[in-house]
This record gives sequence, structure tokens and C-alpha cells, in this order.
Amino acid sequence: MAQESKSEQKKKTKPQLMEEFCKYMKILSGDLKRRFPTDQICNTIHRKIIVSVDHAPERILRAVGVHLVKYNDKIMAEDYDFFLKSTFATDFPDDRQLDEKERLCLYTIDLVKQHWNNLNEKEKGDYRDVVLKLLFCYTDFREIELKEKVSK
Repeated sequence: MAQESKSEQKKKTKPQLMEEFCKYMKILSGDLKRRFPTDQICNTIHRKIIVSVDHAPERILRAVGVHLVKYNDKIMAEDYDFFLKSTFATDFPDDRQLDEKERLCLYTIDLVKQHWNNLNEKEKGDYRDVVLKLLFCYTDFREIELKEKVSK
């Protein structure tokens, strides 16, 4: 995957960043669907992501982006062990039942964990590149938003 520098990406507009973010969400969910073709929940997740990014792209960007930023340091450090060992329990409320989106998110995390150790180094690098793209799209989107807010 060709890697754009962060400075090149900053030249993009909010709609461009949102479009790119959604493209990479589709890539990630599509890869999981390809790796787990008989898993009906995985197929449902992919279908829901496709529909969501087409109909509510900003909502998806904000929902996923918040978690990416939360783990920014771990992502940048390529701390794969953290992600493989974490339950991410603190990301979800423990005082009520999980809603469908939360359950699907946890299921997706578990799918990635299931096949991570079977990936070769190139595949792991590709995943890292996609996650970095998602993170940069979100942080650049938020940066533009904050500049717009300040300039008003």
C-alpha cells in the first residue's frame, strides 16, 4: 500500500477525508469477510459497514475515530501485544447490556485477533497502514473542524 505523508493528507477537505476513511473501513471489513467466508456475523458486519458508510459516513468516522485516537500511542508504537491481550472492556458500558453496534464491534475485534498470528509480515504491515490511514483521516478531519470553529 502506498503511504501518503501526513502533510499530503492535510491538504484534503473534510469530505475527502470522510470518503477516504469510509474506503478504508470497507477494505478492513471486506478483508475479514474474505478471511471468514462462512461466518454469517462477519458477513453481517461487512454489509452493515457498507450501508453505514454510504448513508452516514460522518457518523461512522466519528464513532470509530474516537477509539482510534484513544489508542493513538499504542497504534503508533505498533504495540500489537496490547491489542491482542486487551478485552477493550473499558470502551463499553458495563452497567447495561451491550447494544447491537457494541456487540458487532467486539465481535470484529475478536475476528481480527483470531487471524492476526496467521498473517505474514506484509499482511500485518497492510493492516497497520490501513489503521494509520483511518487514524490520520480522523485526526485531520477533527483538526479542520477545530480550525473552522475557531475562525467563526
